[in-house]
Amino acid sequence: MHQPLTPTQLLKLEEQGKLPVPLHCYTDCKSLFDTLSVPDLHTPTEASLILIIAMLRELLELNVIQSISWIQTTDMLADGLTKGLVSRKGLLQVSREGTWKIEKEYKTHVPSKPATVQSASFLALSKAVRIVLQEHRSFSEGPVHTTDVLGTTLAVLKQ
Repeated sequence: MHQPLTPTQLLKLEEQGKLPVPLHCYTDCKSLFDTLSVPDLHTPTEASLILIIAMLRELLELNVIQSISWIQTTDMLADGLTKGLVSRKGLLQVSREGTWKIEKEYKTHVPSKPATVQSASFLALSKAVRIVLQEHRSFSEGPVHTTDVLGTTLAVLKQ
């Protein structure tokens, strides 16, 4: 019988791409799916999202996230929890049967190339960004500015 893992052990497994539970992400945002599916990273329209997109790409490359799928909005389970006029059919099916059936067209991207040294260094960067954002949220109610995050992240990495 397996012993429960500590948060530290889970974080280490996540960083190594060896979580015991496979992660498959589903989104109804076509532009996010398209951005994560192409080989080159392009600057999104909203520049403040570049770090988040880069982190997701790295998590895909490191096999922390095994795949990302674009699904129709009508098949998105999360919308049933947050939007009033959306069907709860999928949520009811999952709660009753433990299965989720995607009824409409969907596309899946599974990265094929192995992680590189650059990926490992970016993982360290994305970890630093998460720390900075968490600290910002605990001390400030104001908006997060990309230049502040980048500057503070570089300071965290130098420590």
